[in-house]
This record gives sequence, structure tokens and C-alpha cells, in this order.
Amino acid sequence: MVFLPLKYLHFDISHIIFAGKEHTNTYTMKTDYILIRQRDARLWRDYYNTRNNWYESHRIFTEKELINHVITHCQPPYHLTYDYAYRIAKVLLNEHRNPSVLSLKQQMWYEFAGQVKNYLQRHPNSALETAVSEVLANCRASRYFISYHTARRVINKQKHANCIFKYRA
Repeated sequence: MVFLPLKYLHFDISHIIFAGKEHTNTYTMKTDYILIRQRDARLWRDYYNTRNNWYESHRIFTEKELINHVITHCQPPYHLTYDYAYRIAKVLLNEHRNPSVLSLKQQMWYEFAGQVKNYLQRHPNSALETAVSEVLANCRASRYFISYHTARRVINKQKHANCIFKYRA
């Protein structure tokens, strides 16, 4: 079994093993990659805007405080594929757990399922498929559901890319 970086994969093949999971639907794998890139770009933009606002207000802060503020207070859209979100929401609408003891990913799914449930209560005649689509399109997450270390890695990678781009000319 050979694992290649994404830039070397051709998405027209019918069977791919990526990140320990078997993907027979190449569209889903490509979409997951695109959604992660969009999330990272959004995280960088929120970081950059928050940093500039804090500089303008003459606030004294550390990098850790800034990153923690961005991942807990900024409200990004849900970066989820419809198929996966539909399957998870269908299962979680019948479960009830305390979200404070769950991992970040589980917290995201329970929050998403809660928003789907609220939509279904407001629109009793709508189907689950419609509710999932509306929540994905129109609702925002309460925070970035990623760890501090993941956020720091993404931000440092973007900082490095900006430095190389600026001084390359």
C-alpha cells in the first residue's frame, strides 16, 4: 500500500486509501481536502483581523492569548460535507449527552445536531435533508472546533508562506 501526498493523487481513480480510511467516493475525499483548506484560510483571516484590532486598541497580548481568543470567540461556518453531516445528524438527534465532557469533534457534532433539531422544531413540515442543508448554508459554529496546537500549526504555516512570498521577488 502506497500513500502519496494529496498533490500527487489523481482524483479520477476509483479506489483510494487516505488517512487510514478507504475512500471509494473520490468526490468526498476531494471535498474534505477543500473544506480543510477553506477552514485554514478562514482561521488565518480571523487571526489576522483580531491581531490588527488588538494592535489598534493598544492591547498587550501574547501569541497564545490571541490564538485562544480566535479559536473560542470567532464564529466560522461549519466546514462539513453534506453527506457526512446528514448521517451524523440522523444518529445524534436521538442521543442526549453532556457536551462539556466530550472531545472538540463530538462537541461540534452535538452543536450541529442541536441546530438541526432547532430548525426542525421551527419548521415542522420540513425534512431532515432540508434542515441539514439550511444549517450548513446559513448557520455558524460557536467556535473553531480545533485544538490550540492545530490552530498554531495552521497560523505558523501561513505566516511562513507569507514571508516567503514577500521576499521571493
